[in-house]
Amino acid sequence: MTAAELCPEAGHPDAAGWVLGALDADDAERFRQHLACCARCQAAVAGLAPVARMLQTAAPAAQPPPGLQERTLASVRLAAGAARTQAGIPARHRRRRRIR
Repeated sequence: MTAAELCPEAGHPDAAGWVLGALDADDAERFRQHLACCARCQAAVAGLAPVARMLQTAAPAAQPPPGLQERTLASVRLAAGAARTQAGIPARHRRRRRIR
């Protein structure tokens, strides 16, 4: 397959993933080899690189507040219990599962 066949006018499907560092090792290696001989992809990568740099600095990384996961899971359990009650499932027939 030629570079032109892999790269329609919309661009190669792996170009953005390459720029963002989101490709797995095999896909990254394939795209690196392709990039070496495809002017269209070289131009696409050059155009996407500034956007990727902006995304890295657009917002600081956030840490979730302590206890967020526990509160979220408790809310889900409560909602699931309410849904079972509304569905008319008797308490003795409800399955209790621990959500992790």
